[in-house]
Amino acid sequence: NNQLDCYRDMVWFSPACRRRSNTSQCVPVMVQYEYHVMLQLSFFLDFPVALVKFRDGSSAFDQVYYDVVRGGNFVFGWFKPDDNLLATDNVPVRVRMPDPNGYEQAQGKYATGLVDMNPRNYMWRYLPSVDKHVSFLASKLDFFDQDVQEFMAQSNVLKTSGMPSREAMFQVACNWLKGNEQTWFPWIPSICPEGFYGDSTLLSCLSCPAGWFCPGGTANATICPVGFFCPENSTQAIQCPNKKITSMYGASSSHGCDTCPSNFVLMGNECEHISIFIVVVLIPFILLAVLLLMYFRKFQGRLQVQEDKDLIEMISDLRKRLHIQLKDGYALSTERLGMRMARSQLKVIAKRSMEAAARLSIFQDDFDEHFFDSFCMCLLQRGSEADVGDSEQYHNLCDWLLEQCRILLLHSNHTQDLERRLEQVGSTVPHWDSLLSSCMQRVLGWFMTGEQRNKLLQMRLEKIRNLSKEERYLFFKTKVTNIKLWKDDITLFRRLQLLAQQLMADLVKSCEQRFNEMVNKEHGAVLVVYAPHIPGVQSDVEGSRRSWQDYSSTFMEQNRHVTLSMERQDTVGAVRYGEREKSDARTDWEQMVKEGALECLDEEIFVVQLNTRSRILNDGFHRAVMDVLLSHCTGLDALTSSSSRETRPVEETVVHELRCIFREGPGNVKVHLARVKSVSRMREKLREYAPPNPKGTWPLCCNILDPVRLCLVCQGPSHMVQVAEWFEASSSSV
Repeated sequence: NNQLDCYRDMVWFSPACRRRSNTSQCVPVMVQYEYHVMLQLSFFLDFPVALVKFRDGSSAFDQVYYDVVRGGNFVFGWFKPDDNLLATDNVPVRVRMPDPNGYEQAQGKYATGLVDMNPRNYMWRYLPSVDKHVSFLASKLDFFDQDVQEFMAQSNVLKTSGMPSREAMFQVACNWLKGNEQTWFPWIPSICPEGFYGDSTLLSCLSCPAGWFCPGGTANATICPVGFFCPENSTQAIQCPNKKITSMYGASSSHGCDTCPSNFVLMGNECEHISIFIVVVLIPFILLAVLLLMYFRKFQGRLQVQEDKDLIEMISDLRKRLHIQLKDGYALSTERLGMRMARSQLKVIAKRSMEAAARLSIFQDDFDEHFFDSFCMCLLQRGSEADVGDSEQYHNLCDWLLEQCRILLLHSNHTQDLERRLEQVGSTVPHWDSLLSSCMQRVLGWFMTGEQRNKLLQMRLEKIRNLSKEERYLFFKTKVTNIKLWKDDITLFRRLQLLAQQLMADLVKSCEQRFNEMVNKEHGAVLVVYAPHIPGVQSDVEGSRRSWQDYSSTFMEQNRHVTLSMERQDTVGAVRYGEREKSDARTDWEQMVKEGALECLDEEIFVVQLNTRSRILNDGFHRAVMDVLLSHCTGLDALTSSSSRETRPVEETVVHELRCIFREGPGNVKVHLARVKSVSRMREKLREYAPPNPKGTWPLCCNILDPVRLCLVCQGPSHMVQVAEWFEASSSSV
């Protein structure tokens, strides 16, 4: 195991063993399972042991384990029922561990012994629906621990005498059945004669009712099928006479046989085949169906839904934009060609691939990036040329794709100016190029009439208007980024990077503008200087980069010489350790220094401590914050939630919206109740705090200051200042 420091990659010495001058004096422990439990027991109980694991998944290696354990005096792991280590002259003696602590073990901490597992009955949850008699037997089986011990002893005696293992087990079971009939007889469900079935308890047999038949034995009562009838006490279903069938299941007499099969008609008192009727009726019906199909195909365009029409129009626009029409040498797989055109002379684009590109253009959720990859492959080459990306169509595709990314990544929708311009244009579009923004201009192209441009622009604006910036970014992240073209064309990917950098620069300017607007609002200046200045914060952030030598020399002294802006988790008791943990950590560190492997010590036990205490504190912290807010709000009747707290997943953030009373009047405050920082996320933070980070002090997890958190969203600086004043004035511990 590459996560443990083992002697010769075979033996793990516990901390208590390593402190001894001679490790050969440590107690040898041989285990097959629960290796992590033995590691923790040795650590928490300070056992000086040398731990060896005998397990590679093969039965041959299991035998090696048994031979080693029987050949010497060792502490070893043994589970029951298993008679391989049971002998008359050398019975294993159990090591007495501290009483089990279920709460700690549920958190992954094993400082106490495991709970004994008494014999229980287990069976497949769906077994009762498959065979309730077998389920009855499985549920009635009842053995005591003493019975199992006797089975093991008898089996061991037989195997010791030379009998194979399976034969020994069979012999012990057979002998018990012969001598304990009074014990196992109540376990057997009722086995009924023909015409009867077992009741719901399987303890007695009932007479088969009319409309059902009962074969007897362990079979259930079966309802009479269509075409048959079943009188009372029937052992099997009776077929209806004269080729008749019943109209439903469960007929109890021949009077229920009153219907003919689907391909028969009643003639007199008997059902006859209707082949002549089929010939007379079926042919006219087929002709009528063909005529209806032709009519439907002819007027299919009139029956299309608006979404399909929009998709067709967008395909037409996109083909013009990318120069992939028939005149450019490109055809759709379903497109009809002229008399003089041969499909072999054209580059064929699959219809679903073209539809994928059109769906990307209007940001439909059913956009399939795999079909779009196929569309891109069609434009990568021109004719039989082998140079990738050499065609005009491919360059047009790259420009169009980047414009789609620009629209998706814009911080706001930017549609108000376009809507205002559109109202002024009318049916003709003079100087259209000067009216459209460069982003929308490139997407629409320059090959459409004014009316067509108006229609498509309205469709695009409506689609963008209905999508929030979060939805657009999610579409880009989950759909567009999966397009294979980014990996195939490095130049295109770099252009996307430059586009993202440009948009980020625009976003920075927007954020700075928004900040200045907030500062100029009421209480804006107060909000800027609201947080008290803490001396030493800047020096802590900009402090010298710590080296591994600093980590080694100060990680036990808690880095007291560095001024920190907040208390660490060990100073508030969220992470706890004693002198023994310090000593063990220093010993492990010195060993790592000798081996030349400079890395952070294992802090899993502290991470679990911090996560566990955070979960305990989380609900109380949220309640305390809500109590402060509700003292200034109209009440819980104005509270809404994005999901039910009882049914939501643990990982989901709950959002409440409160209607609060401010000095200016009523206003809304959103409360985002975030989940506790996960163990996996805490492990990632450990790598961030490792040297040369100025906070690289052991234990590193004590620098994780926000395992329990929430967020308040207010409507402007004035509300933010007032909410902060509520918490300052409150006696709550928040």
